[in-house]
Amino acid sequence: MALRLVKIQSQISTLTSSRLIVGRYLATGGMALAAAKNNQKVDPIKQLFLDKLKEYNQKKKTAAGGLVDVTAEQEKAMADEFQRIKNRFGGGDLTEFPKFDFQK
Repeated sequence: MALRLVKIQSQISTLTSSRLIVGRYLATGGMALAAAKNNQKVDPIKQLFLDKLKEYNQKKKTAAGGLVDVTAEQEKAMADEFQRIKNRFGGGDLTEFPKFDFQK
C-alpha cells in the first residue's frame, strides 16, 4: 500500500512539474509574440528573401510552366540529357513516376 501511495505521489509531482514547464513556455512565448507584433521593423535579410520570392513568382507566371531565367543553351542541354537518359533506360515518360507490377 505504501509503495502504491509513493507511485501516485510521484505521478502527481511529475504532472505538476509538467504543467509548470508548459505554463512558463506559454507565458514567455506569449511575451515574445507580443514584442514581435509591436516591433514592425523587418529584418533586411528577411525582407530581401521575401522580395526575391515575389520576383520569382512573377517570373514563373510569365514562363508558362517552363523554367525560370533559362537560356536556349540550357534548354538544349536539358533536352539532350533527357534523351540520353531515355536511351539508357529504355524510353518511357521521364516526368511520371514509374508503375511497378509485382507478381505473386
